[in-house]
Amino acid sequence: MSMYVASDEGDIGQFASNYGYTLLIRSAKGYKHLEEFFREGVTEHVPEVIHELEAMAALSKQDVAETARGLATMLAGKTVAVVHQGFQPV
Repeated sequence: MSMYVASDEGDIGQFASNYGYTLLIRSAKGYKHLEEFFREGVTEHVPEVIHELEAMAALSKQDVAETARGLATMLAGKTVAVVHQGFQPV
């Protein structure tokens, strides 16, 4: 299964496999907004999440850094974000 992200306007696309998403979640410890986003699956704190993803990318190993950068790029300019597992969120 792959992990996808949607915005308030609709589905944006795939950003990670389950393995990549698991690595990203493990690396998010200590990042307040990211932990909340991954726990809840939805956030309205998109600028803060992007900032934390960029900080994580700068400090992480290549696999996590690439996944974090990819997700940050997908979220840029969005106001609401939803993480889902390959199905259209309601």
